[in-house]
Amino acid sequence: NMQRRKEIFFFFQAEDGIRDFCLSRGLGDVYKRQGINAEYMGIMQRNLVGLAQSLRGPLQRKSLKCFNTRIDPTTIDTMKEKTFSDNVYEFFDDAALHLNIRQDYLEVYKKCNTTLKVNLPVIRDNKTIEFIPAYRSQHKQHLLPTQGGFRLAPDLDIRASQTLACYSTFRCAVADVPFGGAGGGVKIDPRHYSQTEIERIVRRYTIEVYKKGFMGAVVDVPSPDYGTNTKIMHWMDDTIRFISAYKDINASAAVTGKAQSQGGLGIRAEAGGYGVVFVVEQVLQNEKILRRYNLQSGLKGKTFIVQGFGHQGYQIAKLLVERGAILVGVQEWNGGVYNPEGFDPVHLKEHFNRSQDITNYKYAKDSREDFSLMTYPCDMLVTAAKESQITKFNVNQLQCKMVIEAAQGSTTWIADYMLNQRNIFVLPDLLTTTGDITASYFDWLRNLEHVRSGLMMKKWTEKGFLLLTQKAAEVYGKKIEDLTEEDIASIKGPKEHEITFLAIEESLHNGYKETLDIADSAQVNLRTAVWMNAINKLHHFYEELEFLSKLSEVNI
Repeated sequence: NMQRRKEIFFFFQAEDGIRDFCLSRGLGDVYKRQGINAEYMGIMQRNLVGLAQSLRGPLQRKSLKCFNTRIDPTTIDTMKEKTFSDNVYEFFDDAALHLNIRQDYLEVYKKCNTTLKVNLPVIRDNKTIEFIPAYRSQHKQHLLPTQGGFRLAPDLDIRASQTLACYSTFRCAVADVPFGGAGGGVKIDPRHYSQTEIERIVRRYTIEVYKKGFMGAVVDVPSPDYGTNTKIMHWMDDTIRFISAYKDINASAAVTGKAQSQGGLGIRAEAGGYGVVFVVEQVLQNEKILRRYNLQSGLKGKTFIVQGFGHQGYQIAKLLVERGAILVGVQEWNGGVYNPEGFDPVHLKEHFNRSQDITNYKYAKDSREDFSLMTYPCDMLVTAAKESQITKFNVNQLQCKMVIEAAQGSTTWIADYMLNQRNIFVLPDLLTTTGDITASYFDWLRNLEHVRSGLMMKKWTEKGFLLLTQKAAEVYGKKIEDLTEEDIASIKGPKEHEITFLAIEESLHNGYKETLDIADSAQVNLRTAVWMNAINKLHHFYEELEFLSKLSEVNI
């Protein structure tokens, strides 16, 4: 599936143990290690997609259990860890092996369409001028506007920006949100800049990107990401409205993740965490997954560690504890705390916000000023920080039963293989992180419609429920006045955030069910299945449009 010399290893578990077949395509040769029938050698000239599909069919008909991978386990110790971008494209290639899609089409789906790079001249507080690189990438504009995170990170570069945009496209596809994918930000460490300096940087970035056509309500809509928050999105929104609100009544729709007072939903962080926890609950009710990975159903009593205690990590911890799980550890960038008896996430967050140091929390039985705490015993490890947090160097030290990826790219390609070898269940980021995408969509719609979701029907719905309840009460010889306050509250019309959360549930349930169906039919894990689902949806869009065939006809 790749135009370079590379070996593909297929492992098949038969009654006589493990056999490995190594198929190499580089110089056009196919080498037979053992047991490959000559019948299969005739397809040497095909691309790797065809080769993989031709092998899977006949071998599976012989009742062989296939758990294919492109990693040779004997060379893991000598393999170098890949970058975030490389890991994403490896996961893409893993899924593409199972799809009947032309190689040149796959390359189109993988590549980023457009990227803007600017150097921002910023005056520091000491009156010196610094030029800071900044980026905005739009992966695919098949649906507009594009949407994706805006981050402040010291390791951001043009390739990482393009990869974040790619991720956003496929997250939107999984959630069936009608956005294209985008991503970008500014290459700085916000801890080394004052608030006034960050404000100047963000406002200058907004001006540069907006005037070059890379931001706008119908073009590209940024949302909060690593190193950014609601306040930063307010600065962006204020800058855009200052530039164009006099001629564009929908200018505020160019930015999502704002507070309610600024026209947003005000629940993006809560929505992201809610989406993660909803999928976890669905998984822990699936008998097939529970049996395969030797897990117990339900969240009650399950211990978990959160790696990353920002907006997302905190919301996930709070929701899991509310559902009966026990928070036993928190890992932050400057250390972590552990207590097998559990923490109150609200109290721990208040302490962290005050001191900015989690290691001196008085209720911790153990604390570390390194990153070792995420390897402590627990049922669930929630990764809610940056990319590449679980690698080949720490994966064998993990003592969890399942990994819940609440941040993009938190597990590397090699580490994911090793987790599968250890039979540790991985809930992939491409599925779990779509809650905030759905929230961004409703945030965007709210600013276009200039009215809160459900406002027009709230009282009508409430009156209808009240009338229905009154009639039901009369049947049983009761009066409406006999109902408790709790009963009355249950028939109130829906609030805006309740509508959003229900939409997130619907979106995630559909994406989860589609992923499970693909995993069962293709006999792959959830990560490969969700990537297959996302790529297929993008391919289906282009196929119906006949875009790629027309592109080749006109030779553009």
